[in-house]
Amino acid sequence: MSLIEEFHQMNLDQRLLKAVFDLGWDKPTDVQQAVIPLMFERKSIVVQARTGSGKTAAFALPVLNFLLQEKQLQTRQTTAVLVLAPSKELCSQAYKNFRLLCKYASKNVSFIDVSQHHDVEILRPLLVENPDIVIGTPARILSHLRSGHITLANLKQLVIDEADLIFTFGYQTEIEEIRGFLPTTPLQIILMSATLDDTTKILRRCLVKGGDWVRVELPEEAFLPSDSQLTQYIISAEEEDKYTILIALVKLKLIRGKTLIFTNSVDRCFKLRLFLEEFGIRAALLNSELPVMSRCHAIDQFNRGIYDYLLATDECQTDEKAQSVPGSKRPRRRDGEYGVARGIDFQLVSNVINFDFPLTPALYVHRVGRTARADQMGTALSFVSQREQKLLSDVEALLNPAGAAVSNAASGASETKASSIFKPYQFRLSEVDGFRYRASDVVRRISRKVVREARLKEIKLELLNNERLKGYFEDHVPDLEALRHDKPLTRMSQPHLKDVPEYLIPQPLRALMPGASGTCRGRNRWKRENLNLGTMESEKKPAVKGKSNKRTLQAQHNQARKRKARDPLFSFGRKKKKTK
Repeated sequence: MSLIEEFHQMNLDQRLLKAVFDLGWDKPTDVQQAVIPLMFERKSIVVQARTGSGKTAAFALPVLNFLLQEKQLQTRQTTAVLVLAPSKELCSQAYKNFRLLCKYASKNVSFIDVSQHHDVEILRPLLVENPDIVIGTPARILSHLRSGHITLANLKQLVIDEADLIFTFGYQTEIEEIRGFLPTTPLQIILMSATLDDTTKILRRCLVKGGDWVRVELPEEAFLPSDSQLTQYIISAEEEDKYTILIALVKLKLIRGKTLIFTNSVDRCFKLRLFLEEFGIRAALLNSELPVMSRCHAIDQFNRGIYDYLLATDECQTDEKAQSVPGSKRPRRRDGEYGVARGIDFQLVSNVINFDFPLTPALYVHRVGRTARADQMGTALSFVSQREQKLLSDVEALLNPAGAAVSNAASGASETKASSIFKPYQFRLSEVDGFRYRASDVVRRISRKVVREARLKEIKLELLNNERLKGYFEDHVPDLEALRHDKPLTRMSQPHLKDVPEYLIPQPLRALMPGASGTCRGRNRWKRENLNLGTMESEKKPAVKGKSNKRTLQAQHNQARKRKARDPLFSFGRKKKKTK
């Protein structure tokens, strides 16, 4: 089958083509060229494509095109498309994509995202109208199916985004129950994922007994963009050195552009945020304990460039890994439908920093996949400690099996060396020893109690913004734009830390730092002027013509007499008057 390389050759509705043109999409991506024609043929598809390859538009365009054609013959309003996603953030992203593509067809197609509300009764009036497209997590969809608010008797298409995460998020029971609400008539099913594993096979058997599936899969070497687009660095650093290296990279302007920083727990995120705030660096944080509207608003502001640093964690997979370790602590109660590393469309991200190395190769792929999207350049920087070398070896085996095998054979030991896909970041820690003392002092003062208080403070602030002011923000959009998620959680105890003295800057970088060179060129220094402390010049006032101030003249005359009287040369030799 020959691939179609232009949108206008895909027989799409003119309203959709106009919206695509407004979005600036010149040509369809590889996955769009393969998936869109197959969906027009009404075939069930399993799609594997790397992050940032345009999977959402690959199913959104044919779905909308199908609905616009059906509207011409449809006699009554029914729900024809169901879109499932494992997290609320992914549901919100899919909803925004449908809204953008329906820019010129909003009166013809209706859609709703049910994942943003926990109360089933709130959306009942909207669901009674049977919207064409219903988007939500399996748990939210099942709640409305049980209450009878959603009817799937006339469903034509079922789309599952990030299908391999459905069971990871614990939705196996919900999927099996949703299967009982699906119609018995032929149904087109589309499974989208960045990785295909046994989970997708189980999901296919759970949804459809038998039937033919078309598998669309990119080559294994395409898990991530090519080396010319994505540069992957590693830094060997132990726990006490990570903070020093990070603050040195940020303060010395070695990291530029929007940056995502990943850790393996929420507590680590808060500790890192408090650490950056002490050095005058403001960063937002994605926390599963916050309301979903606050999280989506923070992602939207980050995409629009309001702040440059966003801290995040992939808790679902991290907790699952931790529970498999004997003696691990029970995880805190949090939003089970939260997910950041997977599928979220972070726009124009220049850097991804793995402050904590991901626990699985799949997590590494999905974290690093947040950058170098849509032909943009990107950089991935991972801190690797001695005990994380095994995790690095697993990532190498996934991304470059041949390179990992050669590395193992050459080393002859259990420790795996970096293959060609990873470049060692040239960084001498000895040149930033000045940052080490500052960083160690700040980290020592950020105790568990400080982290806990910061978490409680942020939750209270975000709940206030989310609940009490929700209706106000709907009517006052400019005030919503002014709402920031990177406000400091604590007051800086040492404000001088935000400045970088010249002696802390390594000699090779002083020419690159503004005002940090050996000379004073390019730097406005205050120069002490020669002051004559023995004289004082009074401000001269313009004289008023034709008038004389007798009082002023008399005062000047008296001052002159007193000055002469104090002069010893003036009074020398004068005879004193005799007193009678």
